[in-house]
Amino acid sequence: MAILHISEVEADGLARRHLYGARIETPQAGIKNHTYGFDLVGWTVGKSGPVQSIEVSQEGISIASTPLRIERPDVESEFPGVSGARTSGFRISVGGLKLRTDFELTVHARLDDGVRVPGHDQGSPRRNPKRA
Repeated sequence: MAILHISEVEADGLARRHLYGARIETPQAGIKNHTYGFDLVGWTVGKSGPVQSIEVSQEGISIASTPLRIERPDVESEFPGVSGARTSGFRISVGGLKLRTDFELTVHARLDDGVRVPGHDQGSPRRNPKRA
């Protein structure tokens, strides 16, 4: 029996003004995990400069963050010449014990100029325990 079930990952499109692109690659909707957590993996590229960090929040409270340091030559080739595209990847471990039983998370990007891009195109993982 799965301990954690991600029922939905959706993008809200609010960040197109600040980001060239972004994507959550893991988790995907429907993933069932047999541990009390999951890794959030993806990439993001800022327009005004490099994205400095990714932050995950629940109900407006930060629960995890990480700088962008993972090399992504695939993203760099999609956005040639864009500052920060090569190291636009991230991986954040999210502990499920900190989350509500039925949770919704928001992923934010912190840009080089200090702007915090709320709920950007990377999406928001959700869990619905009735489907687990």
